[in-house]
Amino acid sequence: MSKKTDQAENELRIFRKFAKICPYSIDLNSIEKREPPEPDILCKTVDGEMLAFEIVIGIDRSLASFIYGSYELVNSFYDELESLPVNQNKRIKSIYGNASINVVFKEDISLEQKRNATRKILLSLISDDNEKRLERINKSLPSLIVTKYDLAVKPSLKEIIDCIILYPHKQDSGLSFDITEPLSIDDQIEKLLKQKIDSSYRTSCETELLAHYELQIEFPLEDWVLPAFNSVSERLNESVFQRIWLYSVADDKIVYVHPKIKTEFHLIKS
Repeated sequence: MSKKTDQAENELRIFRKFAKICPYSIDLNSIEKREPPEPDILCKTVDGEMLAFEIVIGIDRSLASFIYGSYELVNSFYDELESLPVNQNKRIKSIYGNASINVVFKEDISLEQKRNATRKILLSLISDDNEKRLERINKSLPSLIVTKYDLAVKPSLKEIIDCIILYPHKQDSGLSFDITEPLSIDDQIEKLLKQKIDSSYRTSCETELLAHYELQIEFPLEDWVLPAFNSVSERLNESVFQRIWLYSVADDKIVYVHPKIKTEFHLIKS
């Protein structure tokens, strides 16, 4: 069996599974695999409405690994903070309060290098230079509209960090951490979907983009993937697609759809 045939069979397998839970009430006997320049799948609803779907892998192994690494790195800041001596832990929490601290890493820095630097980064937050900066910021806060401030980066960290940004918060949420990678998750997801969004298709019916993944995801999609899909979805009006879906094959679950479907059209097949 050729690679092209394998792909076609896999797309049919995935779409048939998706069709069983799709709110459109798709007639399973109507599903056909089509060839370019048509979208991958042609089908119709039980009411006879024709639909076309283009199929794409929405989260591949490389992207999942990238996101999971970022997710674990953020968690390592919290773990490292709690492992510091009590006086240092309390000092950081006391002077930063409910702030959010964003660490912006340089390009081509390995995950291991980043993890190894977390303690140094945390301790740099209570350096004399940064404590003085915080004093000036706290005095200015009532009269300034500025929403972010650059913190000092120690010379020993400048090889792996571009900057550390402080976002003062007023809500009682506690100290939080975030990281910025040179290649963002939005960039990675758009890279996977861009070819489909930018392509031309020969179709005379409503056409939608079905992104899927078969991996067991070990990070919260709502924090790490869905905002990126929202960003990509803003480009739908530049394409032939009326809607974009993200479907978990392993969980047999629709985890994202944009634009959302009105409640009255939720005719899920039993």
